[in-house]
Amino acid sequence: MGHAAHSPSTNYVDSVTPLTGQTVAFRQDSSDGTVYIQPAGAIAALTLNFPSDAVSRIGQICRVASTQNIATLTMTGGVVMDPISSLSANDFFEFHKLKANTWTRVI
Repeated sequence: MGHAAHSPSTNYVDSVTPLTGQTVAFRQDSSDGTVYIQPAGAIAALTLNFPSDAVSRIGQICRVASTQNIATLTMTGGVVMDPISSLSANDFFEFHKLKANTWTRVI
């Protein structure tokens, strides 16, 4: 008998239209995915929350993209190595879960 088939990771894109001061979040599960930020205009401050350690997995991929400038970006939900602190219009970044409670920027 062969090896059991592994289910491929779910890959999602969540489009959000936040206002200044709000928090947007990746899905709180082990899916690979993208948060696509599409505010009406530039944002002064935004918080981006990563999946919690309890529901995420090693190797998980989380991407963020924005259509507008975000002057101050705060990242929460664990240790983020090489975090980004702002986004310019059309920026795109990717983070991988490296180990327990630790995300690292790869793009």
